Amino acid sequence: MTFLFAHPNQLWLELSDANLSQAWEQSQICSSSTTQWRAYLNRLSLNRLLSYAQEESHSVQVWLEEPLSNLWELVDGSTFILGNKRILLLATEAMDEDELRVPQEWIDIPEWVADYYLAAQVNLDEQYVQVWGYTTHKTLKELGQYDSRDRTYSLEGSSLFQDLSAFWLSQQLAIAEATQAEVLPLSPLSSEQSANLIERLSNPELREPRLAIPFTLWGSLVANSRWRQQLSQRRQGQSQSTPLVRLSRWLDNLFETQWQTPETLNLAFSSRRRTPDRTTRIQRAKLIPLSAEEAVILLVELAFEDDGRVGVSLQLFPSTDQRYLPEATQLTLLSEAGEILQTVQARRGDNSIRLPRFKCSVGFGFRLRVTLNEHHVTQDFQV
Repeated sequence: MTFLFAHPNQLWLELSDANLSQAWEQSQICSSSTTQWRAYLNRLSLNRLLSYAQEESHSVQVWLEEPLSNLWELVDGSTFILGNKRILLLATEAMDEDELRVPQEWIDIPEWVADYYLAAQVNLDEQYVQVWGYTTHKTLKELGQYDSRDRTYSLEGSSLFQDLSAFWLSQQLAIAEATQAEVLPLSPLSSEQSANLIERLSNPELREPRLAIPFTLWGSLVANSRWRQQLSQRRQGQSQSTPLVRLSRWLDNLFETQWQTPETLNLAFSSRRRTPDRTTRIQRAKLIPLSAEEAVILLVELAFEDDGRVGVSLQLFPSTDQRYLPEATQLTLLSEAGEILQTVQARRGDNSIRLPRFKCSVGFGFRLRVTLNEHHVTQDFQV
């Protein structure tokens, strides 16, 4: 059902009670009240608009095959394919029509660029969706105002086309139009970089992970569907915060790709050496990003003991481009259940911190947490 109100060329779509309850139920998988509400508004508007398009005999399909809740966990917006054009729908509860605000992902990630961008308002009290204006990627890129605080492009409502009837007709007739501006490719991420970023951004205390790291890194991360799903699912509690590291495999020279020899990260150690007591010691290091500006290196050393147990040493160093650790950086040892066992903290001028060495039996599990201010990264280990 559609409505004819004050703007007959805009699109007004009724929302039934079933529409509302179904969308609300489907949004609950998201990790916070903010992302749940975002998913709720997006699903309401997208489902209703797709139904309308199909009723009007338009060829339409959703852009992504993955669950859309994974996308809305990270960013606002819904994309669908109409004929041979990609359409982005942005829905808000705002009652005025003063601007269209588009997250940067939909403008500057080449794989995400759409042809047309639709502005919609969801009125939950009156139960309708109003699609009130549209523009092109080219217009947004060339005339939109970029806001670095929330990484969005905005265009005033007066600059949008508001004749939705003409829009739908042009899609039916497949009228040719230059819709997309040129977008530069993003630098690719390595598997190690992506794993470290996912580990950090999975922290539920980060309310908006899209703003926690530079866009060049964020864009490359979420453009990859596998990495995007991993991050979304971890934030939704569908998997461990970080992959479990099985240290017993290190003793057989089997290492996860994120863990490198100390020499690779410019630490002056030998990755497998014999001490004067002829004990074999194995060392591996990992770069851990803590913020957009700060990173540290975690060094883990294992040693076979005469009593059959394994000795474990844990140490933190500054990243290769820094001389000292960030002041107040903490290295914390926890039990598998999360109980704090030991904590050390960097002072000003410290170039490393170390937890007391401990011995344990094969099969013993523990957790390590690196903290700097509001940022923290947690890693699970099993000997």
